[in-house]
Amino acid sequence: MYQEMLNNILKHSKATRIIVAVIYSMDDKFVLQVEDNGVGFDPAKKQTQTSSSSGIGLKSMRNRAHLIGAQISIESTPGKGSTIKVELPLEPETL
Repeated sequence: MYQEMLNNILKHSKATRIIVAVIYSMDDKFVLQVEDNGVGFDPAKKQTQTSSSSGIGLKSMRNRAHLIGAQISIESTPGKGSTIKVELPLEPETL
């Protein structure tokens, strides 16, 4: 998923800055957040577009997050960059 995040930024965003945060929170969650200062996009439009290549990276990330029981949020605004955050709850016995 992390690789897909970076690939999307490199292919589409025209970003000059990428911030990556990897966090283990006190409420037993692993959080991966990737933020860029690129061109941004409208997430709602990407979800409804019918082109076979449009938004396929985002769809792939959503599917992967679902498979591992993670929550994914995608925030973006045209002209203002994007932030993708994946939160994976950890079971206490896996720590």
